[in-house]
Amino acid sequence: MDRALVTNNDDRVKLVAYADDLAVLIAGSDILDIQGRARATLGALRDWAELRGLTFSASKSQAIPLKGGLRSGFTVPFGAQDIVAVDSVRYLGVELDSKRIFWAHVSIVAGKSESLYIRLRAASSADWGLRQSTSAVIYRAVFLPRITYAAEIWAKGVLTKKAIKLLGSKQRRALRSLTGAYSTTSTDALQVVAGQLPLDLEIRWHVVRTRRKAGQISEEEMSDQWDRLLDIWQDRWDSSVKGRWTYGIFPDIRRRLVLPLEVDHYVCQFLTGHGDFNSKLESFNLRGEAMCRCETEDESVDHVLYRCPLLSAERDRVIRQIGEDVWPCETKVFMDTRSNYCALRRFAREAIEAKRSSDRLGLVPG
Repeated sequence: MDRALVTNNDDRVKLVAYADDLAVLIAGSDILDIQGRARATLGALRDWAELRGLTFSASKSQAIPLKGGLRSGFTVPFGAQDIVAVDSVRYLGVELDSKRIFWAHVSIVAGKSESLYIRLRAASSADWGLRQSTSAVIYRAVFLPRITYAAEIWAKGVLTKKAIKLLGSKQRRALRSLTGAYSTTSTDALQVVAGQLPLDLEIRWHVVRTRRKAGQISEEEMSDQWDRLLDIWQDRWDSSVKGRWTYGIFPDIRRRLVLPLEVDHYVCQFLTGHGDFNSKLESFNLRGEAMCRCETEDESVDHVLYRCPLLSAERDRVIRQIGEDVWPCETKVFMDTRSNYCALRRFAREAIEAKRSSDRLGLVPG
């Protein structure tokens, strides 16, 4: 295909070949000028192909306006047939649109994550399955590379609010596989608990790293861009009305990203406040009543962690680790040390399993 490039001698026409795909970029002063240059260029290409026993398919060829006032619907002559210009075309895996806003491509990218989510869920069930660290490898080695393919071309498409929302809605499925979180958990909280950039920021970060690898920016510039992206995430997290229980535990995004946390289905319920808690389930019409089994108050994550008398023995072990002098502590204290976090993980498993056991037996443990 590279030899086809020598057929062009028009300085306002550029041919780009990749494998068996060929792109023809034509500049002109008006539609008649463009059509004339297209007729000459495509004619030369057809002649080149015929000499080699090859053919170009007009029905499989597409045209799209990229600059100026042209709109889709005009035709480009290609032998005895015409190619009708359209609003968007798919080239080398990227959906190009005439306005170059790339919303169509973002929509397609978001849709691709659905099948990947199914694979992730098959490999990692809520209670039993792959470890969180292994699921994270799958996320970074399979999910993200597919999402960020050719992002250097279309990354501007993730800057709109609707793109950010759409990408987040698709990312949440994969993040639930990483954490074992309940489906009611907000996307904002999922991203923080999982320690994964919001997908739109992940795409932008991929572009920065690609530019650094190509030598287009310095190490210092890359570091500055990373800080800007984290500032954007922090601003979103500070201003969000969702995931406020999680915010109390992880108010600082940068601090969360350096914590090597293993998150499972049990502790995730205490990190998000969404789980097997009657009060939360009742608010989503998933449970008939909000009252705890202890019958002292509604069963919220706060009640289970700090006050439920049915879990006094389990809580005492946490208090011994945290320190009686600071109990009841702020939730972010559980992230101060590894041993504090391990105490929370142990309590979470014991509390959830105790409730499930009593629910199965129809008993209230004394």
